[in-house]
Amino acid sequence: VVREALQHLQAEGLIDIIPHRGPVVATLSADEVRELYVVRGALEALAGEGFARNATDEQVARLREALEYLRQPEASASTESLLAAKNAFYAILLEGCGNRIVGQMLTQLNNRVTLLRRVSLGTEGRLPRTIAELEEVVSAIEARDPERARLMCARHVERAAEVVGRSLAGGQDAGS
Repeated sequence: VVREALQHLQAEGLIDIIPHRGPVVATLSADEVRELYVVRGALEALAGEGFARNATDEQVARLREALEYLRQPEASASTESLLAAKNAFYAILLEGCGNRIVGQMLTQLNNRVTLLRRVSLGTEGRLPRTIAELEEVVSAIEARDPERARLMCARHVERAAEVVGRSLAGGQDAGS
C-alpha cells in the first residue's frame, strides 16, 4: 500500500524517488514553474468560461458566498485557512464548469503548485489584489459572460505567476 502511494505521488510529480536514498519532495525549476502556470491559466480560463455557461443559479450564488468569505478576517487568519477558503472557491467553480476533465486536471495541477500558491498568497498586498481579481471573475459569471469570465480567470493566474516568478527570482525555493 505504501509503495502504491509513493508511486502515485511520484506520478503526480510531488516526489522524486532517488536510488539508494528513497523519496524526496520534488523541486521545480523556474521553467517548470512558468509552464505549470501557463497550463493552470488555460485550465482555469476554461473552467471560468464553462461555469458562466453551465452553472446553476444556486452554484453562482455559492461562488459569490465563497468569494465573500475570502473577505472575512477568519479566512486569512493563517495561510492554511486562506488556502482552504480559496480551495472552496475553486471546488465550486470546478463543480459547475460542466467539464469533469478540466476539473480533474486542474485539481491535480494545483496539488503540484500548492507551495507556489502559498508563496503567492503570502506576498504582502497579494490578498486584496486576489480578491479584486476574483471579484472580476464572479461579476463576469453573474453577468453570464463566458468570454469575460475566461479572460478574468486567465488574468488572475497570470498575476499569480508574476508574483511567484518575482519570489523565485529572489531566491526562494520552488519545492512542490
